[in-house]
Amino acid sequence: MSRGLFKNFILLLGGSFLGQLAFLFGLVHLARVLGPAGFGNWNFAQTWLLYLFRAGELGIEVLAIREISKTPELTSEWMKKSYLLRVLIASILFLLTLGLVFFNLLPQRSTALVIVFSLGVLVWSFTLEWVLEGRQDVVWVSIVRVMKGVLFALPVYFLVHSPNDIVVSAWIYVGSLAVSVFIIALIVIKRYGWSKKRLKSPELRSVLYAAFPMGIATLLSQYSLFFGTIVVGYLLKDSDLGYFTAGHRIVVFIWAYVIVSSNRVVLPTLARYFHASMSDFQSFLRKFFRLIVMVAVPIGLTGTLLSPFLLPVLYSSVYESSVIVFQILIWGLVAAMVRSIFEVAMIASDNQNLYLRVTAVQAVVYTLTTVILTIAAGIVGAAVACLVSEVVVLLYVVVTYPHAQISRQDFWKPLAALIVSVLVVLMLPSGMLMRSIVSLAAYAMAFVAIKGLSSDDIGLLKRILGVGSLEQSTGV
Repeated sequence: MSRGLFKNFILLLGGSFLGQLAFLFGLVHLARVLGPAGFGNWNFAQTWLLYLFRAGELGIEVLAIREISKTPELTSEWMKKSYLLRVLIASILFLLTLGLVFFNLLPQRSTALVIVFSLGVLVWSFTLEWVLEGRQDVVWVSIVRVMKGVLFALPVYFLVHSPNDIVVSAWIYVGSLAVSVFIIALIVIKRYGWSKKRLKSPELRSVLYAAFPMGIATLLSQYSLFFGTIVVGYLLKDSDLGYFTAGHRIVVFIWAYVIVSSNRVVLPTLARYFHASMSDFQSFLRKFFRLIVMVAVPIGLTGTLLSPFLLPVLYSSVYESSVIVFQILIWGLVAAMVRSIFEVAMIASDNQNLYLRVTAVQAVVYTLTTVILTIAAGIVGAAVACLVSEVVVLLYVVVTYPHAQISRQDFWKPLAALIVSVLVVLMLPSGMLMRSIVSLAAYAMAFVAIKGLSSDDIGLLKRILGVGSLEQSTGV
């Protein structure tokens, strides 16, 4: 990983952030216009589409990124494989969704929205963003992600004025996907061509066989991320669903475009390092783990302290019940951020089966805790289930992944710094902005005082920022 990798990360993160910021603008408008009940139904239907996205990918994108990072000359061939497999899978998923609607297995209030949103899986099966990510050529990906957010937000703002326009907003969402997919496809095919190789069934089956563990693992991960929305949608009132998803959406905003963007950028590099030097690969993981902890904990602190102001401003005072949900979920996000580097490393090191086992454990823990705690404590219980599950899975990953060379100090040092910052906050008078600033300063000073970062970690951070390259720091 060199300065070019950091540049790609910033490009992807910047474009994704701006695109999702525009998308969030549209969501906030929907939340205000539709009210908690309508907004909850909208999120339920869109969550269904997100599940379809992951099922439609079935690990093919991740496998293709890994393969073209090692053999770029096969890019056009992998494009063709992706299209042949994903369009077929997406068509099956859309027909299955129609079957569920026909047999009334989805909440009646969301069926019209689910049908419209489900068309998005057919549209998204033609995406070739993964090609540009795998080739570390992400400028157009960044631009189109901004465009996609704007193409959703502006029509929603100007065309959705009452709860009766809720289906119109779903069509706008699908349309924004279609435009972005079309533009990227044109660019990629023009740049990398189209394979004339005739692909036979055994070859395509071998791709599915190799991608399947990653695909199921990714689907299970997505299942866990949004399972709370599904459970609340079935068990609680529409308004409760709206309050839960309002807080959850902000967390997903950070999740999808900090964790996912960084993972897509780091994956090709980690795949190359794994085949170059095992000791350097493990050293990099431990250093990156400490850097992620340094970043993730302040995100949790800031979100917790600012949410009583942030959420009512975004959604209106009607959504005050969403504050406590967000404050709990943000710490689940912290645990997920810390865990994410190991999940990427599992894929890069050909540990797909372990990755599948981890996500299966995660799905089981999420299912049990979410159902039980939602019944017991409503939307607060659903949020607590997320936090408990993420912490359990983080510990499970550190224990089971053989390349996670993490010491006790890597855990207790940031925890000690967090405790110091919390104690400082408790001694301060009210004032959210001041508390946020002081708590972050206290965390940083405590982290430095107990040597939470080593000189090697600081050197890695400098190299990521462009002073030298990781190859020099690891000897690769």
